[in-house]
Amino acid sequence: MNFYNDLSKWNNFLNEELLIEGRLQDTMKKFPEIDPEIIKQLSLSDPSGKNAYLMWMTQAMKDSGAGIYSVPGLARERIFDIVPIVTDFDKAKQRINQLNKNRKEAGKSLYPNDINQFKSLEELEAFIDELGLSSSEEKKREKEAALGGATIMQDDEDFFVIRPLTKESSCFFGRKTKWCISAERSQNYYDSYTSQGKAFYFILNKNLPENSDFKKVALVFDKSGEFDEWFDTPDHGHSSEYELGNVLLFNILAPAIKGMGMAVNDSDIDEIADVFRNGSQLEKYLGEDVDEDDRGPEQRINRKVYKGIVDYLKKHGNDLPVDVSEIPELGSTTLYDTDKAAEVFSAIADQTWAQMYADAQTDTEENRPGSFDSADLRDILQNAGLQHIEVYYDEDWGGEWSWQAYVTIDMNTPPFNLLQYKNPDFDPDEEESDDNFKYGNYDDVYGTYSDEEVIEEIISNVLNSNIYFDDISNESAGEFIIRIDPDDRESPREGLEGFENFVRRIKEDDKRMPAMEEEIYESLQDHDLAIHPDQAEMDKQDWVQTLKNLKHLGYEVKSGKMDVFGKAVFGIPNMMRNFKEMQKFFPALPDGKLAYNAPDEYKEIHRRQERLVNQLQYYMNREMAQDSFVKRMLMGIEDKLNRSLPPGKKYADTQAQMSIPGSGVKGPADKKPGENYIAVIDPTKWPEMGFMSQNAKFDPRITLLDSMTNSEKEASELSIGDREITGPFGVGSFGFFGIPVKFLKEMQKNRPEEFQMYINGFKWIDENWQEFQDMIGEYISSQIVPVAKRLKGKPELADLDREDIARSARAARPRSGLAESKVRPRIRIRIRK
Repeated sequence: MNFYNDLSKWNNFLNEELLIEGRLQDTMKKFPEIDPEIIKQLSLSDPSGKNAYLMWMTQAMKDSGAGIYSVPGLARERIFDIVPIVTDFDKAKQRINQLNKNRKEAGKSLYPNDINQFKSLEELEAFIDELGLSSSEEKKREKEAALGGATIMQDDEDFFVIRPLTKESSCFFGRKTKWCISAERSQNYYDSYTSQGKAFYFILNKNLPENSDFKKVALVFDKSGEFDEWFDTPDHGHSSEYELGNVLLFNILAPAIKGMGMAVNDSDIDEIADVFRNGSQLEKYLGEDVDEDDRGPEQRINRKVYKGIVDYLKKHGNDLPVDVSEIPELGSTTLYDTDKAAEVFSAIADQTWAQMYADAQTDTEENRPGSFDSADLRDILQNAGLQHIEVYYDEDWGGEWSWQAYVTIDMNTPPFNLLQYKNPDFDPDEEESDDNFKYGNYDDVYGTYSDEEVIEEIISNVLNSNIYFDDISNESAGEFIIRIDPDDRESPREGLEGFENFVRRIKEDDKRMPAMEEEIYESLQDHDLAIHPDQAEMDKQDWVQTLKNLKHLGYEVKSGKMDVFGKAVFGIPNMMRNFKEMQKFFPALPDGKLAYNAPDEYKEIHRRQERLVNQLQYYMNREMAQDSFVKRMLMGIEDKLNRSLPPGKKYADTQAQMSIPGSGVKGPADKKPGENYIAVIDPTKWPEMGFMSQNAKFDPRITLLDSMTNSEKEASELSIGDREITGPFGVGSFGFFGIPVKFLKEMQKNRPEEFQMYINGFKWIDENWQEFQDMIGEYISSQIVPVAKRLKGKPELADLDREDIARSARAARPRSGLAESKVRPRIRIRIRK
């Protein structure tokens, strides 16, 4: 029977050989134009081993022309294109058949599973790409790629230790963990931490179960090779090297535990590994040295486990870093040396960790994480294409990097050298005064002394509004050097990524530099420090000086915008009447000034009413700070100013003044012969007339009950002037903010009359500041009730609707309707002699 089997095998072999040889000969006959040696090479490379693909591959060779034209080596090169693709198809045939079964059941068209169904190599290649790799092939290639980006430190029956050198290898070998450096679906921090000088080593504890929290452990070393910490599989950080030693020891002992038919659990790390490393704990674990029959069941199990572990180590411990033969034998009754045994177990843990530590430390020192050189930094800088800011980097002897950026503002170069600079001390032969100044080149004005703080301040203000910088220094006359340091995420500690972040920020700053230079150029003129020669004649009236001389209003220019503002202090007349009106829809409000000499049971009612008034004040202040309210207030004041009043009235003298900015209405001083002084300026002709009122801002803090304290009056003495403010009052900032200076200058040049009207308007408000504040107070008083009505229905003010509070307040009111004094008034009678 064996003879017939052998004969059958021999016949099959001969038939296959004949088939293979026959296919080779048939191919040579069909393609006589192709070198037979090329066809033989294709035959040897046929992935089927039976020349099943030889005819098709030779046709592909012919179609490419590689086997026909006498180009040395071309045909052999083409083989390396053809064979791998055909090999992939051969490997995929079984998967294609399985896929076709599923596609047939789903009623879909079938994939081609015969190579002759493909007309060209390109068509076959496209199909293979569409089909993709099998899961096993993908894993194989992925592992090969991952190993190409990793260093294997240790691989034996207990441990697999590897250092991932790329994000891809970190993701591959860190699978089934929650490490952020191995994340695939969320942000991965491998590159970030590596650039900071962190090196990672992964330990696979081969003997622990897949669900163990310590199946994989990640070690973190700094760039100098010092150990930082370690992480378990769920990504919990640990700093104890002793605990890590317990994990490593337990992984070594796990096969012995499995060999006794017992489960390996993480809880046993403390129950076994930690206990075995401590002599006194090991003694308790094993129990007293007595006869076997006298021991409890737990001690008998423990001794059985212990003996099984010791036997395993002595049988399989040749590769361990210590001599396990020194572990004493556990006798049935003899006194056992637990300290000696614990010493050996502890040495296994310590020496295993020490070897891993030493290997990782050496590897980290030799291959520093996040290392880079000047060529890397230079490439980043060149790609950035900076035009105005210079970035400098340097490496010290210890390999530590540093970098900063610098930009120079030079007043002796364009555009700043085009200006003429103003200095009252420029001509020392002339008597000093506010009007005694000349213009000159920067060196003429500032070169004779070192005080350039005012120029430096302007440069700093402009830069601060646009970029972050760390220092500005005045190295020489007219030269200001600005230094920009990296922040935490841009520092050398972040490695190459830090430099990339720094250069990325500097690139954005670099783009802004031309605009900032123009802003500095304009700001020097806005602050009346310099002037363009073409503007010299226009500046004779020195309008900036006019604003500087204002008594009550402040003047400030920053980043090309002008603010003109003052502190407004005003009384609010007719508040008793306002409270009476508001009580119609807010009944819980008081009539006015609260009486605190009421009986004790009513004082709380008054305090409650006071709190309600404070709430109302808060929301009124917010309403009155709105732009729409401010514009209505200005219109109301302007209307009052431009009315014809009888002689002797309080504001009659205002008829001789200009209209205030943005009114669009002319006052008497604007009047020309035969022209009505209240004529409105054509808005189509002067579309910018309202821009001042658009920039008006008001930030009030009104007080509806109390009078001003003496300290408040003293603090506001300049604003109050000679006025007497009693009762309800308000304090707030009023002015025109963010007026574009460039727009003003254009107006000065193209529409000087209109421009002068605005300057005169500022002067009028300043000269009539006391009366202007009173007009604010009168307008506020007229709007108290309308604003309160708009606030009705606000949930925060719901208590103002409560009638019970109103009734309680009326009950607490003195019968006379006034707050009664406890002191009886004296009657003074004067008797004439």
